[in-house]
Amino acid sequence: MPSSPRAVVVALLSAGVLFSGALVSAHPLAVSSWGHGRHPVASAWVHRLEAGAAPASSHARVSQAAMHAVQAILADYRLTVPARPRPRRRGSFVVLHESVATVSEHRTLVFPVDVRKTPQLPVGRQEVLQPGQPGEVVVVARKRFVNGALVGTTVVRNRIRPPVPEIVAEGTALPPGAPAHYLAAVNVLTTAYWPNPAWSSGYTATGLRAQYGIVAVDPSVIPMGTRLYIPGYGYGLAADVGSAVQGYHIDLCFDGPAQAYDWGVRTETVFIVSEPN
Repeated sequence: MPSSPRAVVVALLSAGVLFSGALVSAHPLAVSSWGHGRHPVASAWVHRLEAGAAPASSHARVSQAAMHAVQAILADYRLTVPARPRPRRRGSFVVLHESVATVSEHRTLVFPVDVRKTPQLPVGRQEVLQPGQPGEVVVVARKRFVNGALVGTTVVRNRIRPPVPEIVAEGTALPPGAPAHYLAAVNVLTTAYWPNPAWSSGYTATGLRAQYGIVAVDPSVIPMGTRLYIPGYGYGLAADVGSAVQGYHIDLCFDGPAQAYDWGVRTETVFIVSEPN
């Protein structure tokens, strides 16, 4: 049984006594600098507790009397609230509040891509044979907190759903007339133009004459001076630019409007034969 005013206060606060409209036991109180005398109200409660005497009235009267005892003792003794738990030392103690929470964490597993070469497709072309599906890992863990700080984590169980790989077929077949040796194959949008005197000076941005074999490019994708092979067109030189030629788009120069209109707009795999010196 509690045998000192401090023990009485701790016992009453631990029991959740209401004081000034707030639950006092909800705060991690540390009692220090205790006085040397015994308060008469506290002493009466100590004697009653030590003698094992139970209050003669209902629970409401017990709570009211306990509150009065706490109020009287709080008036005589100074209470301090530590900012953080401190090691036990003479004349003071700390109360640690411990809690446990069970949480679940979901993690996505990225599916791998399996590229398979095939001569059934032209070089540079790809087809998805099997779409990929991401996997998932579900981890259920128990986390332990002391005074709001995480101090330990224990994995209770986990469940793993492996990802489904994506299978992609990549072509290796060269089109007729394509060079046997090339540096890279690039899929691009191709359009056509001709040096119409109505809007063209007849010369390219590099000073060359605009004629068949000149290709306008985006220099950030295909550097100027690059030698290309375009199926259906032949060899070309990246030597011009255009305001509408951006990204993976090239514009092929023809000598007249009939050829340009005949070419139209196509998506082609072009081959980089050599880079500029």
